[in-house]
Amino acid sequence: MKTLWHDRVTWKDIESRFRDHGVTQVQVKFLTRNHNSKNQIAGLGSDLTALSHLFPGPVTAHDATSGKPKAGPPIYRVSLPWVWFSESGLSPAPETKLIYYPQYPEIRLSGFLDASPEGPRELLAFSEAPGSRGQEEGRCLIFGPSKDKKVFAMVVSSLSPAAGYLREFNKGRGTLLQLSLRADRADSREVLFHELRLIHKKNWIEAYRLRPDGLREECHGTNSHGVTLESELGITANGRAMPDYLDWEVKAHRVKHLSNHLSSRITLLTPNPDSGQAKDFGTTWLTKTYGKPNETSSRYDLSGVHRAGVVHGKTGLEFGIEGFDAESQKITDDGYLYLRDPIKDIDLGRWSFSKLLTHWQAKHGKAVFVPCITKKGQPEEFSYGTRVHVGEGTSFLHFLAAVAAGSIVLDPGLNTKLDKNAVWKHHTRYQFRSSLTNAAALYRSFEKVVL
Repeated sequence: MKTLWHDRVTWKDIESRFRDHGVTQVQVKFLTRNHNSKNQIAGLGSDLTALSHLFPGPVTAHDATSGKPKAGPPIYRVSLPWVWFSESGLSPAPETKLIYYPQYPEIRLSGFLDASPEGPRELLAFSEAPGSRGQEEGRCLIFGPSKDKKVFAMVVSSLSPAAGYLREFNKGRGTLLQLSLRADRADSREVLFHELRLIHKKNWIEAYRLRPDGLREECHGTNSHGVTLESELGITANGRAMPDYLDWEVKAHRVKHLSNHLSSRITLLTPNPDSGQAKDFGTTWLTKTYGKPNETSSRYDLSGVHRAGVVHGKTGLEFGIEGFDAESQKITDDGYLYLRDPIKDIDLGRWSFSKLLTHWQAKHGKAVFVPCITKKGQPEEFSYGTRVHVGEGTSFLHFLAAVAAGSIVLDPGLNTKLDKNAVWKHHTRYQFRSSLTNAAALYRSFEKVVL
């Protein structure tokens, strides 16, 4: 058997490589015979949210090609910015993708050797040739995100000192392990909670936004409390649907009292529809056709809490879901959420599962909900509490089930109005919202933590 670099590497060598590229936390997948380029690498989780910290790209839907009995359409794919460590340097793997099979449900890693000149073929390529090591038991896949939004990875053989160290460290912990590479070994939860304690101790903080160049500017509007908290954590304004701090989504919500806030309403997602008449004709058309005018008809508003399967009493519109069986909690087709005119039987807006998955998997794998109270002024000031709620282990199926049950609602904030030049100007904000009372249904683990 040929001796490889992957046979000699130590855990100290691995830590050094990852740290040098800005990686502070890695996951280790212990590989079995079936984990290779032919069979893909399974066992990475049951939902894309489990890997939301890996900078996934847009989700696309595809027909399932498997002949297995449960393998009906659809499956969903998302690309990853994957880069292999090789003996001589770095080898990008641009075809690496995650595949989500909602019918099982399961996540698999695929395409990780394609177009990667120095990818670890010796240990991951499937072959029935004598001496092939692509089905070797005991290999370890190590991967983690960097600050420059890449996912660095390497695989080591079962014979390596690194694999021996990991097997000893992992006793009784399962086949997927998470390790901190920080000098203090603190995990992302500990680091986040430490920062939230420091923010609480500042008491009142004037509303501001942290620009990409690091400068501060005043912040106004309904979401200024959330933007200010993100800015305190060093998160710059970017509008990207990505986890806020390390691998956590941080959501601030206004309350009257920091001691009692379970009923507070929270905004989960704000995506625009990707099809339907509202996309074709625009917000001004939609609000003037279905909204409520003011006394002079110089402004139209379309708002209100819309629950699935119920025609709204004021707007006359119906919110609903297609392609999801609420009883079995299974995706049955490449479906969508809709806002519909039930009389004309036309969809004003559709949000495809692919688009919703792109937002949900990128933001909500792990979330912390932070209460704040407000002091009016120019600008406003906020004080953030220590009684936070922590949700971990959500899934897209949880999201769809909550929509079907009415725990997640569509609460649009749309308007169009005449400006001083008599030109119609619109504001578009489609809000998928819930409350902390219902948020527990979205996560496998939901707890209150006093910082």
